Amino acid sequence: MSEISPYAEFLTPAEVIVLTGYKAKSKQVEHLRKQGIPFHLNGRNEPIVLRQALLGNKKQHSGDGQIKTRWQSPMLSNST
Repeated sequence: MSEISPYAEFLTPAEVIVLTGYKAKSKQVEHLRKQGIPFHLNGRNEPIVLRQALLGNKKQHSGDGQIKTRWQSPMLSNST
């Protein structure tokens, strides 16, 4: 049986390079900010990106098969 890594929720350093197109940490940070991708810096000033941050714009699925959509204020919805 294969175990899921506890770090699977984060992009690997190689994936951050592919995502941003840069190897330099400062350029990665600049690109992530420009693209509006949320991230945090670790103790070595490396950008840490959650996989969910990249999937956040899609509809979220719950475990029971129902599709959850993001909450929107009734004031902003088109229906009256």
